[in-house]
Amino acid sequence: MEYLVRYNKSYGTKMEFDSHMINFLDMDDYIQKVNAEDSPYTHKAGHNQFSDWSPQQFQKILGAKQTENSREGDNGDDSRMFEGRKLCSEDEEEIPDSIDWKERGMLTEVQDQGYCGSCWAFVASGTMESAHAIATKKLRKLSNQQLMDCCNEYWGNWGCQGGWQYYAWYYAQYYGLEDEEGYPYRGY
Repeated sequence: MEYLVRYNKSYGTKMEFDSHMINFLDMDDYIQKVNAEDSPYTHKAGHNQFSDWSPQQFQKILGAKQTENSREGDNGDDSRMFEGRKLCSEDEEEIPDSIDWKERGMLTEVQDQGYCGSCWAFVASGTMESAHAIATKKLRKLSNQQLMDCCNEYWGNWGCQGGWQYYAWYYAQYYGLEDEEGYPYRGY
């Protein structure tokens, strides 16, 4: 009941309530396993507004959408982004087994895309934010909404209907991105 109140949930029928309750209990079981002391997971989990959704509901509304590639000859392979670039030099120090980028202040906070299929924009901005922070030691929150509004069909993306982070990266190379504060996310 606390969950229903916290996330302002209501269902039209008892059958719908029961269905969502089963989804919630399945998610609660998963969360308990993830957060257990002997858990093999390295992250913590918790309930949110989607805890009562079935995997099918979540995928239908917020999952990655299969879209046609809008650029001729583009197969979605991003390996060409690194062609001719040296990724590591021989004189660099040894790479550690793991790095906690959140602990180092190189990640922005977890965000909520709402009921919009804009995961592609969040992936694109998040990787650019972290890359910028690692390079400059300054963390900036970039505008997802600018990507939603401007990196559109011409670029191969469809706003809330899905898109590709690759195209958002190309867009940002040409036009740059505003900060979130000046161009806030609206989710449409």
